[in-house]
Amino acid sequence: MTIYIQLCSWSPLHVSVAQMLDEFEDVSKTEKAFMKIWNTFIKSSLIIPDYAVPSQCLEFIHKYAVVLIRANLRQKLLLHLFNLWDSLLISSHQISICMAEFDSIASTNLLRKLSAAAR
Repeated sequence: MTIYIQLCSWSPLHVSVAQMLDEFEDVSKTEKAFMKIWNTFIKSSLIIPDYAVPSQCLEFIHKYAVVLIRANLRQKLLLHLFNLWDSLLISSHQISICMAEFDSIASTNLLRKLSAAAR
């Protein structure tokens, strides 16, 4: 069973993890940006059992979709979901649900921008 322990955003360990991500040379800036957002989200929960990962993915999308859209991180989200699938934490059906939800939020966000620009 995978368990994530909550770390306060001010804790030395949290800062250390962010610094360690920055030190990776074989990881792109966008991958680092995505992982920092994901880690911040995951660390806001006390414990996440394996069976709750799919619902946590949807919650993450609802909470951070606009940030991910603005940073053009859709592909990184999809790759992360594939990694979770590869670790047997989510199913391919759950990946489809998550990406459909993300795309729905993205299209709604785009329609709002177009509507505001037309005014």
